[in-house]
Amino acid sequence: MAVGMCLYLRALLPVLFIVLGLGETAKITLIIIGIAPPITRDLALKVIKLPREQVIKGETLGASFWQIALRVVLPQTLPRLFTYLRLQLGPA
Repeated sequence: MAVGMCLYLRALLPVLFIVLGLGETAKITLIIIGIAPPITRDLALKVIKLPREQVIKGETLGASFWQIALRVVLPQTLPRLFTYLRLQLGPA
């Protein structure tokens, strides 16, 4: 998986330089593209591991999908997101 991602980013590098130039924008875009898939996967696994009872409690209290997402899921995934961003952007 890591080797495939590395080759994918290496193939994307010339395209980014052609489209965005040699400035900081291309470099920042490459970093974002490089860390987005692992972050997305990690957060999806964190959401799957959330206790089902909490979502059921929100539904019982009449919360909509967005209210459950913002008031139940988001507060539990934000610490993981900030930790992952700190660890991934440090070496970049």
